[in-house]
Amino acid sequence: MRPIPTHPLSELAFSIGTVVDGSATTADVLATYRDHLECDAVAVYARTATPDGTVSYRRRAAVPSVPDSEPFRAALEHLPADADGDEDFRASLPIVDTVDGMEYWLLEIPDVGVLVLLEPAALSAETVDALEPLNERVGTFITHSAGQVASEFEPVGQPGQRHEPESYDQLRWIIDLFPQPVFVKDETGRYLVANDALADMFGMTIEDIEGATDDEVIASRTEVSRVQAHDMAVIEANKPIEITGERVTDAAGKRRVFDTTKVPYDTLDDGRRAILAVANDVTERRERERELERSRDFLEKVQESASIGAWEVDDAGETLRWEDEVSRIIGRSPEYEATVKEALAVIHPDDRSMIETAFETLMAEGTSFDREVRITTATDDVRWVRIRADPRHDDEGTYIGARGIVQDIHERKARELELEQLKERFERFAGAVRYGFTLIRPDYSEMLYQNPAAAEMYGVSAADLRDDPLAWLERVHPDDRERVANAFETDEPATLDGTQSLEFRIDHSDNGYRWLLIRSHAVLDDDGSVAHLASVTVDITERRRLEDELRASEQSLRRLVEIASDTKLSFEQKRSQLLALGCDHLGLPYGFLNRDDGDEWVLVDAVGTHPELQIGGPSPAARPCRQCSRSPKSIVAIEDIQTDETIAAGTTQPSFECYLGSTVLVDGESYGTLCFADDSPRAAEFTRSERAFVELLVQWLGYELTGQQVEHRLRELNETARHLMAAETPAEIAAVATESADDILEIPVTGIWDYNEQRDALVPRAMAAGEQTGVDELPTFERERDESAATNGHDGIVWEVFETGERLVRGESTTVLATESETMAIHSKLLLPLGTHGLLIAGSTEDTTFSETDRNLLEILAATVEAALDRAEHEQLLRTARADLERSNQQLEQFAYAASHDIKEPLRSAANYLTLFEELYEPGDTLDEDAFALLEQATAGTQRLRSMIDGLLQYSRIESVAEPTDPVEFDSVVDQATLNLAVRLDETDGTVTRDALPTVRGDNRLLVQLVQNLLDNGLKYHGGDHPQVHVALAADEPVSPDDVADATGGTRPETDCYHVRVEDNGKGMDPDAVSRAFDVFERHGRRDDDGTGMGLPLCQRIVEHHGGALSIDSELGVGTAVNLWLPAADS
Repeated sequence: MRPIPTHPLSELAFSIGTVVDGSATTADVLATYRDHLECDAVAVYARTATPDGTVSYRRRAAVPSVPDSEPFRAALEHLPADADGDEDFRASLPIVDTVDGMEYWLLEIPDVGVLVLLEPAALSAETVDALEPLNERVGTFITHSAGQVASEFEPVGQPGQRHEPESYDQLRWIIDLFPQPVFVKDETGRYLVANDALADMFGMTIEDIEGATDDEVIASRTEVSRVQAHDMAVIEANKPIEITGERVTDAAGKRRVFDTTKVPYDTLDDGRRAILAVANDVTERRERERELERSRDFLEKVQESASIGAWEVDDAGETLRWEDEVSRIIGRSPEYEATVKEALAVIHPDDRSMIETAFETLMAEGTSFDREVRITTATDDVRWVRIRADPRHDDEGTYIGARGIVQDIHERKARELELEQLKERFERFAGAVRYGFTLIRPDYSEMLYQNPAAAEMYGVSAADLRDDPLAWLERVHPDDRERVANAFETDEPATLDGTQSLEFRIDHSDNGYRWLLIRSHAVLDDDGSVAHLASVTVDITERRRLEDELRASEQSLRRLVEIASDTKLSFEQKRSQLLALGCDHLGLPYGFLNRDDGDEWVLVDAVGTHPELQIGGPSPAARPCRQCSRSPKSIVAIEDIQTDETIAAGTTQPSFECYLGSTVLVDGESYGTLCFADDSPRAAEFTRSERAFVELLVQWLGYELTGQQVEHRLRELNETARHLMAAETPAEIAAVATESADDILEIPVTGIWDYNEQRDALVPRAMAAGEQTGVDELPTFERERDESAATNGHDGIVWEVFETGERLVRGESTTVLATESETMAIHSKLLLPLGTHGLLIAGSTEDTTFSETDRNLLEILAATVEAALDRAEHEQLLRTARADLERSNQQLEQFAYAASHDIKEPLRSAANYLTLFEELYEPGDTLDEDAFALLEQATAGTQRLRSMIDGLLQYSRIESVAEPTDPVEFDSVVDQATLNLAVRLDETDGTVTRDALPTVRGDNRLLVQLVQNLLDNGLKYHGGDHPQVHVALAADEPVSPDDVADATGGTRPETDCYHVRVEDNGKGMDPDAVSRAFDVFERHGRRDDDGTGMGLPLCQRIVEHHGGALSIDSELGVGTAVNLWLPAADS
């Protein structure tokens, strides 16, 4: 055990000199303090300051070792934690105060720290004065002892020198002064002397360590080997060694790092060598260094990510340096070096003077500044930055320049400006809307924001609402007040689920009772706590009124549906009941339906007793009852007719004072009016629901009346369909259809056009009421002409409709229907296709276009007309087929008769000659000339029979040839036929001539056969030595089918034809021969053995197959002319 000094305080100051600078103040010294001053506790706290400005006070020693009392803790609360606080703290020393009857003192120990004393009795002023020099000497002694140990260690171990402490206690005293571990150890690793710091590190007492070896103190064998290796290196080198980063595991199992100084110690009496070591624990410093390095790396990354760059300038403002990040922020390369003037030029012109002034003040007076300004980058982009600057001073406080940062805050600033704009817009919006906006504390204690409409909404002043957010509660309707008050007073209702919604009535100071709706929403802060309540207040008086009206009208609407859907009621019964329902719903005594018959208004139905309401009689004459808007959604509402501006002065005196009604439209046309009225004016305006109810009644009447009208017209059209199906010709069908459009559908301008396939044109067939409407002659639409006109901007829609088969409604267009009337105009046209037959075109003389009902009914009519035309066409084809069959039967009978008579003649002649030959000659007889003559006569008969049969075959095959449609030049036909008759021309010495002939439509082979037969007849039946045949063109232009019919006596081709004459100078025929010329086997003179009688019938058959006509002009002894009408190629 160490002895405790007992010297008086003055002698103690002289003998020990100082007090310690660390956590291990000598307990003996502190005990002397305690004993001399009779203190309850005494302790030394050493001050440690780090380069980063942190100041800490650590307890180095205390008696008792762990003081624990309220006064002691109160004294420690004065110890500061930073440099600024430490300066104020040290300036305030000594500090004295009393806690729980115990006085505590804090006294300064120069260059060490503070001395803390707990004194039951107050210290005298003389004692405090005596402590001051004692404390100075304690501080000096601690500093001197630390230096003395170092100086003593330096020469230790030099050859021939030996250091021997005066005593073990003196060595113990010295090493106890050190806060860090200090020990003396021999060459075997045994500890001879150790201090408290070493014992604390290994969790042992000094007595346990002294005499123990490394193996007994240090847990790790690896660490033991490394430590002993260092010890032997010092002993063998006999000189001090600095060991950096020596690692040893402490009692807590933590590996600690030491920078250890080991020096040779005196050789012991038994010859053992020893070392003395001072171990400085740098574990925390190393950790701080590593942390500092990590922090430095982190700071660099943060600077880069946060766009912060540092800069500094000297005191003269001439040398400016900055980091690369500054270059990046201002848009320059890292190599760019700028002067202060050039750097200031980067500032936006509008902000530059502010920064220049701040910089000048900084350089002149050392005043810091922090500004947010705009800069202009090298690419002329304007960006926001933050510039901060602080003065720089050396250790003596001399100004040496300035340093600061540049931070890119463009994105943040942009967001701030955007938020500012949003805030400004919100405030403008909140100030303009009719809703009340408020922001209130969650406990309704403070109004944070209110827009102008909020106070107006509650009927209180803005000041009252600002002072008390619930100032309006006293204005709440008595029936609602308790409910509203509970909502605001219990459990913060707006914060329970985040929202609150309340509807209530409030007695507004200007507007009486109004319905309000408050919706509040809890706005949370980052911690999830309610920061404030955002509320919107809306005046819902109108909405509640409408809800009441809707509820009131619900029963009426249900009743309306029940009446309208009751199939047991007639239309008239439904109409009367709905009028009564309307009166009941509107609270008006009269309801009536008027019909406009053109010349007069008729009262159709009425509810209520009034002199002017006589069903079947004239409707009330007042203007509102008879003149309503034609719009289906227009309601005329007059609460007081005497004040209504729409009733002109001097008009018929109104029958009623109050009126609500609208026009009833039937298929888009005005039917009349539905009215509800009262003899007295109405105080309140008609509501929207009341108007809507009348609209429903008007629509129902319109639908019902439209259905009745359509049903009537459909019955009429059904009757028209019966007449159309009975009509036999397209003309009759067209007449019935146009008459029906005028009489039933009341569309007087209706026409029908037939499609002419040969002309490729739409030809007018019939027109209804053309004279009455002023429509002039109907046009013919020719495709080629109309398509050409359409390309020039004219109306060619008729062909579009005909080709597509789709209806088309067209506005006014004079190219379809024209009118000569000055008072009547055709405003729109409806074109409907009739399949392949043509078109039905209707024109409207009304200002409006065709209604959908008119269109649908006209489509029904058009479909019926198309079906009738199909039927008529089929019947016409049937009649034509029947006529063709009858003609074929006649020809067959004629053919049979001819076959039974004319074909027998050559057979009979051949049989007679052969019979005579048989009678005159026996087998084996020699044949003479007579025999050969008989055989020749028999052979000639058979040859003639063959010719007759060939002619019949040609005649019958004509119909099997396809319909002739090719253009054929008739010049070449005549030339080819003439060439085919070259032998006949040589035999007869005849000639064939022709005019310039046109192009016709036909089959070239059949036409050559036709002409060849006619030319052959002319050459064969001549009256002189030189037969002449001439083919002439009777007219340069084609003739119409009607002209052909007149010329032939009934044969009417389908198209225009060219008239060609084949004239000869032959013997001619008498009229009787002409009439039989086209009979089969009829020959010109029965003695003519050269013919078969099939030539002219064959020619007739060919011409008819081409759709043409044929006739004969002949005079006996003069010659014959055969007239041919052949279809023109372009017809």
